[in-house]
Amino acid sequence: MNKCVYIDRAYEFNTIVKDNKNYAKVKPCCHSHWGLIPNGIRNPLESFETNEVITNNQVIQWFRDYNKTGALPKTCKACTQIESAGGKSSRQSSLEDYDPDYDIFMLDIHTGNECNLACSMCNSYSSSLIKKEMSKYNPQDLPSNWQEDIGQDQNSVATFAQLDQIMSSKSVQYIKFKGGEPMLKRNWVNIERGLLSGQYAKTRLRITTNGTNLNPNVLKTLSLAKSVSVNVSVDGFGAVGEMIRWPQTAGKIQQTLDNIANNKDKHIKFNTQTIVSIMNLGAIEDIWKRCSSVSNQTTFDFDLKPEGHPLDYRNVPIDIRAKVRSSMDPSIMYKKASGTYGTSTPLRNLIDIQHEGWTAPAEVKRTLAWFEKHRGQSLEHVLHPEIYKWYLSI
Repeated sequence: MNKCVYIDRAYEFNTIVKDNKNYAKVKPCCHSHWGLIPNGIRNPLESFETNEVITNNQVIQWFRDYNKTGALPKTCKACTQIESAGGKSSRQSSLEDYDPDYDIFMLDIHTGNECNLACSMCNSYSSSLIKKEMSKYNPQDLPSNWQEDIGQDQNSVATFAQLDQIMSSKSVQYIKFKGGEPMLKRNWVNIERGLLSGQYAKTRLRITTNGTNLNPNVLKTLSLAKSVSVNVSVDGFGAVGEMIRWPQTAGKIQQTLDNIANNKDKHIKFNTQTIVSIMNLGAIEDIWKRCSSVSNQTTFDFDLKPEGHPLDYRNVPIDIRAKVRSSMDPSIMYKKASGTYGTSTPLRNLIDIQHEGWTAPAEVKRTLAWFEKHRGQSLEHVLHPEIYKWYLSI
């Protein structure tokens, strides 16, 4: 039986506003694909009234009923694909990690779309700056992942209020904050309030941040939780990082890495997370070596959402991907202890080199060209040489 603690005892949620009413958008975890949940289940959203809108949501119940059959739905493919390749998935890790003394394994809180970066692979659901940039262009000229306006109707105040209600009646092993950017003022004041009040004294926090607002005072306050894992998004250095995480500068990216290296508080652990795309496919080895030398854990996410994303690395032809892979240090493909493929090794998904692409090459080129112009720098200094040659040939 494919038992999953996330399905049984975890909730990812935020608040969506429609017609001046608050509605809960809920699923078990961030790994599950929202778009693969049947439309009649994920819509219409349920209005916020009580805690049960989260814990007994129709989407959550669909996952639970499906899991009772002994199988996992297609929306859980992020884990099932790792498991079928011999790796260790988040589902499997959760089975080892869950403490039954807690009522809830994890609350995964989307704090809204307020963000100070406009990342190339992101969208307005997770970035208010992308929404702002969108208004400067004709919608049809934008990259496809920037075209849909989906971030303006989130109510982070209501989301934090719902979190407070749950915390007042349930014990929670983990709380994960993500955005947008949780460290920006509107979100941080709510997180800080909970820390100072002791609300998270018995809870382990996980915070996903771009690292731009990490400082000693923030870290001191975070240490009031039972433990803290700060997941810092690092998608490249130099020109690669600037192209992907605009308008973050190369110097600021390096400063974030220096802050991680200078952490002395054993209560706080730093993990770096990289979303693999066409833009940084050739930078994996550099990212791996620079991040793994200072962070407690270095992970790579090859599952770029939504499916069909024009920057998905699988849009690169198979033969070009093979050349990129062969140019990297082969030692980072394996766990040194056992010699088997592992979930934290960056090339685990590149092993499946036969996977075809998602979209037409013309859309890939249009997207890359748009970001090249928007960022004001040449892709020649960003893309792997083999990928750049392919880009020019399209």
